[in-house]
Amino acid sequence: MRCIEDVFDDVLRRGAAAGREHEAQEEMIELRERYWSAVDYVNPYATGDEVVFLEKIDPLVVGGLWIPQLIDAAGGRHTINAAGAPPRTVEPADVVALKPRRVIVCPCGSDLAAIRRELPALTEQPWWRELPAVGDGRVALVDGSEMFHHPDGRLVDAFRWLVAWINDRPEVLPEAFPAELLAPAPGAPSASGRRR
Repeated sequence: MRCIEDVFDDVLRRGAAAGREHEAQEEMIELRERYWSAVDYVNPYATGDEVVFLEKIDPLVVGGLWIPQLIDAAGGRHTINAAGAPPRTVEPADVVALKPRRVIVCPCGSDLAAIRRELPALTEQPWWRELPAVGDGRVALVDGSEMFHHPDGRLVDAFRWLVAWINDRPEVLPEAFPAELLAPAPGAPSASGRRR
C-alpha cells in the first residue's frame, strides 16, 4: 500500500475476505468521512510549511509511502520525499537545506518514552539547531508504535492531527493523540532568521 486510498480499499478487501462486507463498507464510509471532514480545514491556496518527517534518527530516514501524501493534503509540504516512494535515508545537510518550519520525529515502532530516550542522538547534533522548526518550537514527537506506520484506520487520526497542528485548528485534533511538542531551543534561529 502506497497511499491513503489503498488503505480505504484494504478495509473493503479485508471485510470481503472475512465475509463481513457490510461492516467493512460502514467502516470505510466512516473513515472517509472523518478524513474528508478534516480536509475542509485546509486552505488549498496557501503555501504550506516545509515539513520533515523523520521515521528513523540514526541514520536519518524520512517518511515515504502515504506519509508525504498525508502531509501535503494537510496543508504542509514534504518535498524531501515523494508520495508513494519508499522511506529513504538522507544526510543532515539535506534536511538543513530545506529549512523546515516543522519537524515530526516518529520512529517506526518507538513509543514516546523510547523517542525521548533516543532524542539526544538527534538534538545534540550541531546541525539540529540550524533548523527553523527547532527555534520556533515546531518539533513534534509522535508515538511511532501507534501512529503513521500502520496501514489502517489510525492513519485517519494521524491525518487529523496533522491538519490540527499545521493549520492551528484544535477542533480537528483527535482525542488523546499520542504526540508532544518540544520547547524552542535557545540559540536556534526562528523561521524569520532571528536567533532565540
